[in-house]
Amino acid sequence: MPGLRSPAGTDPFPERRLLPYEATRLEARRALVVAPHADDETLGCGGTLAGLSSRGARVEVLLVTDGAADEPGPDRRREIGQLRLGETREALRRLGGGEARCAFLPDRGLSSRSEDVVAVLRATLLETLPDLVFVPSPVEVHPDHRAVAEAFLSLWAGAPGRGLVAALPAESRVAFYEVSQPIRPNVLVDVSEFAV
Repeated sequence: MPGLRSPAGTDPFPERRLLPYEATRLEARRALVVAPHADDETLGCGGTLAGLSSRGARVEVLLVTDGAADEPGPDRRREIGQLRLGETREALRRLGGGEARCAFLPDRGLSSRSEDVVAVLRATLLETLPDLVFVPSPVEVHPDHRAVAEAFLSLWAGAPGRGLVAALPAESRVAFYEVSQPIRPNVLVDVSEFAV
């Protein structure tokens, strides 16, 4: 900008650290997406997953709930959960590849099952050892999305958190994604080459 002067070595636009001015290319060897429901992974970060897969990253998705909404029958809930898991696997196939698993916790019931969510997240992180983890933003509107974000954040407190950090790759990062509530982004990913 004409007339803009800054001391040598300083950025004249420090807000860039808070608001992205250009696209970032996220990289990973192993990416884990924590999705409260089947389709959250695709709606929240599907284009980014396609990019990661195209560059050789291993993509894994953890569906936390069965996606069965208010269905009362346990057999029918399990059937719906298996169907939703199959849909996620097909979405991953179309995005370039990946694996999916489901914890089959009750849809719309995670806020009362925080210990179960924490246990599932911890076990999955230790099993997959991702260097990039996608988690729903803690400001999401849906209570299951918030419960997953809160459970994830709670993993890092105290001695158990230090143990988890020690087990994960040193370069591990977390990316919060949005589905139903916009967040102020600090990273933009150009996914235009994967738009259909």
